[in-house]
Amino acid sequence: YDEFAIKGEQFGSYFGASLESVDINGDGFDDLLVGAPLMDTHRVRVNSSIAGDHGCIYIYTAQRGRNRFGEVLKRECGDAPGGRFGTSIAQLGDLNQDDYNDFAVGAPYEENGGAVYIFYGARDSNFKRLRISGQEYQS
Repeated sequence: YDEFAIKGEQFGSYFGASLESVDINGDGFDDLLVGAPLMDTHRVRVNSSIAGDHGCIYIYTAQRGRNRFGEVLKRECGDAPGGRFGTSIAQLGDLNQDDYNDFAVGAPYEENGGAVYIFYGARDSNFKRLRISGQEYQS
């Protein structure tokens, strides 16, 4: 079964904690989005302690004619230490009506209020993104 396995790149990253399948590049095949919310992209010093857990998502495209996914099309990571980008992933349909499905990624601990990132699907891997910060809204 190893030929069908997709493995994370960092021990303890919680690779696979969130999953979503959606066709984001318009080729007619669902792509696989995998969250790794505890991924450390770089360690930074915050108040005399080391912070990580930026979080990442990995986008795998379906391979035509094969029952598996190819190499990573793109890796998107959070910028905030402890933000846990990739904790949740959700398909959104075609929000901007450009014929590509869009998706959202949650970063629940980013900047003490959380954030949601909206990614707009595209034929290539140049996904435009919109960030909505929880700090901007009163709860």
